[in-house]
Amino acid sequence: MTDDTARANWEKYGNPDGPGSFQVAIALPRFLLQKEYQVLVLCAFFLVLLVIIPGVFYLYAYDISLYILAILIQQIKT
Repeated sequence: MTDDTARANWEKYGNPDGPGSFQVAIALPRFLLQKEYQVLVLCAFFLVLLVIIPGVFYLYAYDISLYILAILIQQIKT
């Protein structure tokens, strides 16, 4: 490195530009981010992401398969 400041930043922070920060947040009301609601929020996200969404998809796919089966049976009869 040609710049002493950049070299010092590289040695100290692992980045020639200096310290960098990266912050990730979720858009929830403040009361849901309080410590006493953490388990409730986690359970709600678990329920939505791992039970409700796949369940809706499964029921939709099952309904479509029954519809296709009914059409095939009707075509075989005629």
